[in-house]
Amino acid sequence: MRLFLAAAVLAIALPAMAQDAPPPPAQSAAPPAAANDHASPALRSARRAAREACAPDVVKLCPDAERDRAKIGECMRSHRGDVSAVCRDALGNLMAARQGQ
Repeated sequence: MRLFLAAAVLAIALPAMAQDAPPPPAQSAAPPAAANDHASPALRSARRAAREACAPDVVKLCPDAERDRAKIGECMRSHRGDVSAVCRDALGNLMAARQGQ
């Protein structure tokens, strides 16, 4: 349950990775943010992988951040040296995918 919550929090937490999230029901008439950024399938895949890989780190390193995107982003940046190798690799792949787009 905590892993699922962390994954959900991370999905909302980092704007670059959160653009794949579906729009809330009230905004169904407007195009979702992901449609506006024209992200490649590789970039979307890298975002998903980073969310999944870093979710345990968010739970471990940023328990007080809750669902606040700014707090989670700030916390993860301040713990850059403490993130797991899996998360670090996934974020590196995400950055490479963003540059390749």
